[in-house]
Amino acid sequence: MKIQDIEYRTLKEVNEMERFDLKSMPKRAKWYLQVLAWLLSIPETFFRKVKIIKVNMDKVKSPYVLLCNHNSFFDFKVATRALFPRRANYVVAVDGFINRESLMRNVGCLGKRKFVSDPAIVKQLKHTLEVNKSIAVIYPEARYSLIGTTAILPESLGKLIKMFKYPVVTLISHGHHLHEPVWNLIKRKVPVKSVMTYLFSKDDLENLSLQEVNNRLKEAFYYNDYEYQINNDIKIKGNNRAKNLHKVLYRCPHCLSDFTMNSENNNLFCDNCHHNYYVDEHNRLNETNGETLFNFIPDWFEWQRSEVRKEIDNGKYNIITPSKDVFDQENLKFMSEISVKNNLFSTPILLIIFNRPEKLKGLMEILSKIKPEKLYISADGPRKDNQNDIELCRRAREIATNVDWPCEIHTNFATENLGLGGNG
Repeated sequence: MKIQDIEYRTLKEVNEMERFDLKSMPKRAKWYLQVLAWLLSIPETFFRKVKIIKVNMDKVKSPYVLLCNHNSFFDFKVATRALFPRRANYVVAVDGFINRESLMRNVGCLGKRKFVSDPAIVKQLKHTLEVNKSIAVIYPEARYSLIGTTAILPESLGKLIKMFKYPVVTLISHGHHLHEPVWNLIKRKVPVKSVMTYLFSKDDLENLSLQEVNNRLKEAFYYNDYEYQINNDIKIKGNNRAKNLHKVLYRCPHCLSDFTMNSENNNLFCDNCHHNYYVDEHNRLNETNGETLFNFIPDWFEWQRSEVRKEIDNGKYNIITPSKDVFDQENLKFMSEISVKNNLFSTPILLIIFNRPEKLKGLMEILSKIKPEKLYISADGPRKDNQNDIELCRRAREIATNVDWPCEIHTNFATENLGLGGNG
């Protein structure tokens, strides 16, 4: 789906729309669609001269959990070849099902919403392993890497694989970001390789602590495409190496202005202070008229993140972003902007809570950084068959309403458990 395909609907129309089924169990891939997937994927991997290195894979048999890093759509094609001739069920974001849901389900995909906890996906993955006897393929970074380096892995990943008690394999690809970075989808001729490693046996998962499992996962998932490029002397020819790079490197390190960066051909430059960086064949950055502050794209990007983090911690984060996609329920119209001003976040926030006060403390700490002006809190009531819920729900509500900044709070607290959708 493209941005121009988005259609606006009223709230009533949205409520009447058929909901995406997030709970049905995954299908074992249809044999004819599996053959089609091989035909669409494997030839390109040979054309691109993909090198797949397998480490201890002779010691593991399916079904198992396969954890992959994520840099481009090419990742799926490499995984398909790496698993050949075995079948798999892939966890895929629900937007990938748009206009092709039947096909995606029949090829063995599981739909998941991004960036939210999803208990249903746990049941579906167990079904994949125990009933379908298929390989469960997960991309735990949950998005394309913007700069070809490891994204943060969730701590819950270790809990998940320890609970499954099935062997775990990793597939870490190098060069896929260089081949087709998410900010510039012009494909480049780059030698790529993937390392497929048998990481955990069932015994490992039973005997290792959660911290040991997560530490090993973090070590196994390390990758940096720009290091890979330098270490292998990979030169990228052409005249589009910097095209759209300003979408990722948006803050000028010289004048410190935001969104004044621009790019053309192999040059990244600031429209405000006119500093210009040339991107060479090794993707190194070189200031053409003065001091080079950052020689590598990941270094610049991580500096940006650290600066934003400082601003949030110091209560100085301030942004006004034009938007036509946010609906103002009170005035029944689309708001022209989302804004953070005077250190108060002016867009109302809805907080849905239940019985997890300790988790809620961390969330409230984050909210205290942006200081929303309006906070709507909806809480379901304690379950009848759970004695602990009464105290846990009470503590959660107390934490949610105890704010230390000027805030207009609206609450909707149920006295009994209404379940999902019952406390509207």
